[in-house]
Amino acid sequence: MMSLTSLDLSSNELTSLPSGILSIRSLIFLYASGNQLTAIPSGFFSGLNSLQRLDLSSNKLTSLPAGLFANLIILDSLSLASNQLASFSAGFFSTLNSLKTLDLSSNQLKAIPADISTLTTLTTLKLSGNQLTTIPTGFFSNMMSLTSLDLSSNELTSLPSGILSIRSLIFLYASGNQLTAIPSGFFSGLNSLQRLDLSSNKLTSLPAGLFANLIILDSLSLASNQLASFSAGFFSTLNSLKTLDLSSNQLKAIPA
Repeated sequence: MMSLTSLDLSSNELTSLPSGILSIRSLIFLYASGNQLTAIPSGFFSGLNSLQRLDLSSNKLTSLPAGLFANLIILDSLSLASNQLASFSAGFFSTLNSLKTLDLSSNQLKAIPADISTLTTLTTLKLSGNQLTTIPTGFFSNMMSLTSLDLSSNELTSLPSGILSIRSLIFLYASGNQLTAIPSGFFSGLNSLQRLDLSSNKLTSLPAGLFANLIILDSLSLASNQLASFSAGFFSTLNSLKTLDLSSNQLKAIPA
């Protein structure tokens, strides 16, 4: 099968990837989600230099060998979501210089792998459903192409200040954390933001003018917090807003 470019093995009962894949140098798309994979041998992908999309989500992977993806220099989409991964070796992602989409959601990560911050081509980063409590200062400073960031369902007590530098950001999801407050002016530089989800946190109040610069925001969820009121004119600048969710708060009056 020297001409095979796409192979879909998803939703089977595979406990290991077939070794024959190693010989398919033409392979561009490999889907192996929803199997019973527990491990992948070191060097398994070393000859698959044409691979652009790899989906290993919804398996039972607990760890991955160092350098596993080192030769995948044109890989642009990688999903390791819904496994049991708690950490990665140093530099694990550092060679993926073409990567645009990285999905690590629904694992057991307590810290973000540091080398992800060097992936300047990333447009989508999914980290939801982990155990993150904090994100290092400056982590996002080189991610000038990032348009979608999902931090939902973690243990964050504050939004990482580095988000301020992601001027390209369009979608920001931070629901289901432990946020109690958001600093005044936090979103002031995020003029491209169109969707913002802060639902299911512990917010009791929000500073006046917090969203004043979000002139193209079209969807905002503040649902399932502890918000009882808003300052006068709080929503007045959101002239592009199409969806506003304030459900499950403590409001006694609708903001005028």
